[in-house]
Amino acid sequence: MTHQFTLVTTALTALLAIILGLAGPWLMLLFGPAFVEAAPLLWVVGAAYLFSIACGPVGFLLTMTGDSKKFLGIRIKAMLVAVALAVLLVPTYGIWGAVIAISASMVVSNILGSIAVKKRHGFQPSILAVAKERMFGVTGSPK
Repeated sequence: MTHQFTLVTTALTALLAIILGLAGPWLMLLFGPAFVEAAPLLWVVGAAYLFSIACGPVGFLLTMTGDSKKFLGIRIKAMLVAVALAVLLVPTYGIWGAVIAISASMVVSNILGSIAVKKRHGFQPSILAVAKERMFGVTGSPK
């Protein structure tokens, strides 16, 4: 069930990210002409969200199975990554640095969450596990 959820939500998120990326300049114009130059940042944020969705519902799985403290620790680590990268990148790259810092923290959070789910439950809810299962017949589910 988790793999099916991950497949569907990843496909829908990919479609939405592409639409938002392509429509970005027009969407940002709604906020004023000064925002149009930030439209390419939608591609970075969209890629980070797509990666997050492709990892599966790791946060929900950890929280619902009694590992909320573990998930909180993961989120704190991801926040520290965001702060550290923002301190390093924002002074030089401005808004691009901020978006990269936030996007990197999303990626870190989901990688660590995926590892924690694999350790705790013995399966990997990510799209990569789904692809491996479909292509090679190898399941990440516990036996």
